[in-house]
Amino acid sequence: MLINCPSKQEKAMEDIKILDGGLCTDLFINGGFNQKDPLWSARVLYEKPEEIMKAHLRFIKAGSDVVSTCSYQASVQGYMEHAQVTKEKAEKIIGSSVDVAKQAVQESGRRVLVAGSISPYGAILHDMSEYTGSYIDTTSEQQLSDFHKTNIRILASKGVDLFAFETLPSLKEALVLAEILREYPTLKAWVSFSNKNGTHTCYGEPFEEVFKALGNYHQIIAIGLNCCKSETISSFIQLAHGNLAKHQRLIIYPNN
Repeated sequence: MLINCPSKQEKAMEDIKILDGGLCTDLFINGGFNQKDPLWSARVLYEKPEEIMKAHLRFIKAGSDVVSTCSYQASVQGYMEHAQVTKEKAEKIIGSSVDVAKQAVQESGRRVLVAGSISPYGAILHDMSEYTGSYIDTTSEQQLSDFHKTNIRILASKGVDLFAFETLPSLKEALVLAEILREYPTLKAWVSFSNKNGTHTCYGEPFEEVFKALGNYHQIIAIGLNCCKSETISSFIQLAHGNLAKHQRLIIYPNN
């Protein structure tokens, strides 16, 4: 019997998971996305779900170990306002983002995780405030919680493997999401932030505070950055050393 004993480098590579790329970028390149639509990719999910599945498949075939659902810009409020559908219909459309992702995984024949994408509250404001956190002081924790509970409930009921709490501008909103996650004890999530310089969130909290606060949540299995300039990553990684909790990993997916 031969027993494979991998080196430390090989073991480290085994621990690395490759995320998918920008879904809207893929849709734009392949002619299926109108950047001016307030529903953004959520419009494609509603009207042309087959295009979302094709995009998932392209990422999976390129080597992705995780695909995120097309639910970042999807909200009951958004669908009711911009697609003139009922609340019940809006919830079904949001849930279908999981169905489409799972169908792509099944068709690919690969073992790929489906992450339920949850955007910050600022994404529905259509003012780029997910990159500033300007709404944080005027939005209560209860408002944030009420907004996020709907999509988390819908995606959890559809059986996502984990959640992707993405592009958060502040620790305040991340903690609201972490508390909601406690209602689903079998599920885990990563939290990724928009940031100013690799050392602070867009709202201005030092990442040392972020690591300390989120380190208390064992369902949060990774902390990192997304939708950011690549030059901010180095500073963030340096801060992560010695501050990231033992049960958590780094997750990084910058622009370009």
